[in-house]
Amino acid sequence: MWMGTVNGLNRYDGYDFKVYRREADQEYSLLSSTIGSLTMDEQKRLWVKQREGIQYYDERVDGFITPAGLNQAHYWREYPHSYIGHEQIILLARDTLWEFAYHTVHGAVEIKAVRTTAVPFESFGLPLYLQKDRDLLYIGTTLGIYVWDGRAFRRAFPEVKSGVWGVWKDNRNNHICIQTATSIFFFKGDELLTQHELQGASYGIPVAGQDSSGNFLIAWGADLWEWDGRKLRKKNQEWQAEITAACVDRHKKYRDWE
Repeated sequence: MWMGTVNGLNRYDGYDFKVYRREADQEYSLLSSTIGSLTMDEQKRLWVKQREGIQYYDERVDGFITPAGLNQAHYWREYPHSYIGHEQIILLARDTLWEFAYHTVHGAVEIKAVRTTAVPFESFGLPLYLQKDRDLLYIGTTLGIYVWDGRAFRRAFPEVKSGVWGVWKDNRNNHICIQTATSIFFFKGDELLTQHELQGASYGIPVAGQDSSGNFLIAWGADLWEWDGRKLRKKNQEWQAEITAACVDRHKKYRDWE
C-alpha cells in the first residue's frame, strides 16, 4: 500500500514502512515531498503526481522516473490536475485540457502529446477533480460537475450545486461518487441513487478508493465512510495525521493487518 502525505510518500508491505522524500542529490528522487495524488495503472505501475509534475515508480531502481514530454514548465504553471488511465494521461488547468498517449518500451515510458482543447469554463478556489468512466471524463469544479466526451463539454448531475471536493468511481458497482462540503452523492449513469447530508465540518481533502475486497471507502478528516452499493455507513476511525492520497497495489499480497 502506498500513502501520500504532505511530508513524503509511504510504502507499506505488510511488515514495514519505507518513506520516500525529495532528495535533491539523488537521481531517482521525488520532485517534491508533498504528494498530490496516486494512481496504479493496468501495467502495475504507480504514478505520483506532485505540484512540480508527474513521475512513476520504477522498482528496478527503487526510485521515481520523470518521463520526457509531460513535465514541461508550461503544463504546470497553473498547477493542473490529472487523470491517468490505460495508456492515456489528461491534464486540466483552468481553461485548457491536454491529452497524452503513453506506452512502454524496454521498461521505460514514452509519452506523446495528442491534442489540446480549450475548456469553456474556469474553476477557482477548489482544485479540479477528474474521473474517467469508459469514454466520459467527469470534471468536478466550484460550479458543479462537467462531462467531456471527447468532443464537447456539458453540465451533468444538476443535483450537485456547490463546489466539488472529490469525484471517484466505485468500480465494483459502476457508480460515480461525488463529494461536496455538505453532501456525498452516488449516481448510476445520470440517476441519483442517494444523497447523504454531512453533519458538522471536517478538514483536509477527502480521499477515496476500494480495498482488496472491493469495498468503497471515503476518508475525510477524522471520518471514514463505507459504501456497499446501496447504503452509506459511517465507520469509527481516528487518523493520527492527514493523508492526502492513497493507493493499494492489488497485484501484490500483504499479510492481514488492521
